[in-house]
Amino acid sequence: MGNSLDTGLHKRPPVVVLAEPYWYNGHFETQMQLFLSEILPMGFKVIVLCPDPRGVKAWVSKALPEYSARVHTGTYSLLDQEGRRALSRGRGWRHLSRAVARAQEQTGWPVDLVFITGADALVNHSFHSSCRRKAFKYPWVGLVFLPEYFRHRAHPLKRTAQWLNHKKINGMASCRGIAVLDEGVYPAMTRVFSKKKVVVFPDVTDERLPGGPLPDLAVIREEAGERTVIGLIGGLYRRKGLISFLKGMKALGSEKTYFLVAGHFPRDNYTQAQLEEIHEMTASFKAGDGRFIFEYIEDPVVFNAYVAACDVLFLAYEGFYHSSGLLTKAAVLEKLVIVSKGYLMGERVEAFKMGLTVTEGRVSEIVEAMRTLSDPLKRESLLRAARFKDYREKNNLQQLRGALKDLLGIEREG
Repeated sequence: MGNSLDTGLHKRPPVVVLAEPYWYNGHFETQMQLFLSEILPMGFKVIVLCPDPRGVKAWVSKALPEYSARVHTGTYSLLDQEGRRALSRGRGWRHLSRAVARAQEQTGWPVDLVFITGADALVNHSFHSSCRRKAFKYPWVGLVFLPEYFRHRAHPLKRTAQWLNHKKINGMASCRGIAVLDEGVYPAMTRVFSKKKVVVFPDVTDERLPGGPLPDLAVIREEAGERTVIGLIGGLYRRKGLISFLKGMKALGSEKTYFLVAGHFPRDNYTQAQLEEIHEMTASFKAGDGRFIFEYIEDPVVFNAYVAACDVLFLAYEGFYHSSGLLTKAAVLEKLVIVSKGYLMGERVEAFKMGLTVTEGRVSEIVEAMRTLSDPLKRESLLRAARFKDYREKNNLQQLRGALKDLLGIEREG
């Protein structure tokens, strides 16, 4: 096939596989929808392999009906028993290869390229001695979502294992390129994957808002009154800093602030002691101090409405080194944020003046940041200095379209 896909030169539409082994928290569904929305108009036939093929097919029929005939979906996962077993035995690439071969046989479409949209496990962990480079013959590119190896110093043995994995990936003739959402690790990745194209993807997210106000959120805004609404929105995993957020809000008091906590609360992500601490703190808040909505927010439009209802977003995640679509949502809706310093989001917030940075998990700094941003005059001053527009210009659909063309090997127009 060569090293590029030129949709204008093919006698038939080129066929790309979008392979996503993970599917939770709504992120991967949204990402797949964004990729399909951009790739299908480029002239491809697309095979989607993921844990929810019916859901993807239904979405395409509704959102992109003119392309339905050019989309095939099939099952592929590293979360189910078969996928986990394959990965643990060093057969992750073989597992994917079988899924691609099965889809190719079902459709009769010869696959030109496989785009692994969540390639972390395969790139970082699946090259045991039993796995050979020839286990995957299809030309492929991959998006590494969380390149933690390049952001923190792991145990020397683990770093050596990662280096060996990446060296083997760099030597795979079938690998055409690696994409990453973190511009800060780009120089290191170009050195490690020296034989491959490395592309930085923008952090793009679903920006739609409801056509009118949602009743529940109207009640929240009315209850908050003139107070500053500080929100923690999305999957409430331990790394999101829920405990630090609650401690900060409790120390700050409710005279000038109102909290909004909304999202799925995975109890199994916490220790029993942490669950007891969270229960004790949530029970100590009075009615009118804020609102807890421990439910999964399925609809991205409703999710965005929750974000829009906040004056300040709490993004001071713990042990989270990379990108978050919530930062892009904050830039789109022009909301100031509180983030942990020292990682990618902290670097971006400081560069684009989009809020305040704090030391990870340090409640005293979190309280001070909350206090500053709950002062209307100080918040207004920070809003005037914020470079939301500049951030949006670097993270939008046009930038994503260009990055996809670079990764897939399509010549850009102009």
